[in-house]
Amino acid sequence: MYDFFIFQKKKKGSRLNTISFYNLENLFDTIDDPNTLDDDFTPKGRKKWSLRRYKKKVV
Repeated sequence: MYDFFIFQKKKKGSRLNTISFYNLENLFDTIDDPNTLDDDFTPKGRKKWSLRRYKKKVV
């Protein structure tokens, strides 16, 4: 999972901007859903996704 954060100190008289990004790509479960593009994240898919790997990502 990719996390991306930018934090800057606020200077007097300036605006503070914060940018955050979370990549939730690997939070697919192992059950194939015909309504989503999750084929790679099934036990028979390209990434050989398993319940063990899924649980490791969630914890």
